[in-house]
Amino acid sequence: MRIISPDAGCGSVEKLVPKTSFFNEFIDSAKIYGYCNGLVCLILDMDRLGLWNPSSNEFKILPRTGNPFHGGVFYGMGNYDSHIDDYKLVRAAASRFKDDGELVYIDSPIKFEVFTGRSNSWRRIEDIGTTQCYLQKQAVHLCGSLYWLKQITTLDDAYVLSQCLVILCFDLADEKVREVRLPNEEFLILAWSRLGVLGGRLCVCSYEETDVKIRMIDFNEKASWSKVISVIKPTGSSFAIPICISRKWEVITLADGRDLVIYDSHGNSYRKIAVGDGQNLYNAAFYVESLVRLGPRLS
Repeated sequence: MRIISPDAGCGSVEKLVPKTSFFNEFIDSAKIYGYCNGLVCLILDMDRLGLWNPSSNEFKILPRTGNPFHGGVFYGMGNYDSHIDDYKLVRAAASRFKDDGELVYIDSPIKFEVFTGRSNSWRRIEDIGTTQCYLQKQAVHLCGSLYWLKQITTLDDAYVLSQCLVILCFDLADEKVREVRLPNEEFLILAWSRLGVLGGRLCVCSYEETDVKIRMIDFNEKASWSKVISVIKPTGSSFAIPICISRKWEVITLADGRDLVIYDSHGNSYRKIAVGDGQNLYNAAFYVESLVRLGPRLS
């Protein structure tokens, strides 16, 4: 893992992560699954999580939940609240089984658990009953809430299958969940769409043949599209994931898991950022340095 600070000339200032006992053990399997306020959530294996502060290189392995859900498990990194000196991590599981192991064919519940730093433990909160659904694995954080992109599949009386995308919103303060349906979402498919935060705005990125469409979302009484940006894929690239956007509407993307590329939406041009020794970049995340502690006072 590496920390990279791009400069204006498309070079980069690179900081190698010290090889601590944590990285020696998990370097080949750790994946970034969330980040907020300078903290990064890492998936270490099937049911083990770690929190990492890249600024201080402080790392903490979280306790197991004690509730091994059957089905897809999805995580969201919550915000750090300076008023209570604590942070939250949310675990959501779209389970096909009840707690007693009985298989559920219809109305599969989404089960939620919340981890807090001070308690150093997980606690179960409300389940949400829903029709068969699929969640985007990584939630995004914005203004005190976590958001997942969710696909709902229904079968009517005539056995016609239909799908729609909604945004699942988890309020970190009151720990309540609500759903917001996307407008005109028929052009979106979960497998080719990704929820993100760019320029302080919630957005949906949809991957198309020649470009990536970034649709900004406004929330009033219902969701609406407010701005659409088209990011042209670099020549020879088949996939580009937007990571962050500047005030000048320059979009930094991860292209084909290899290159960091800055796309200029005004000039319709792009340029690469030099990264280390040219090794593949399997994952990338934008973060802001923080002095949040993960040490004894929160454990």
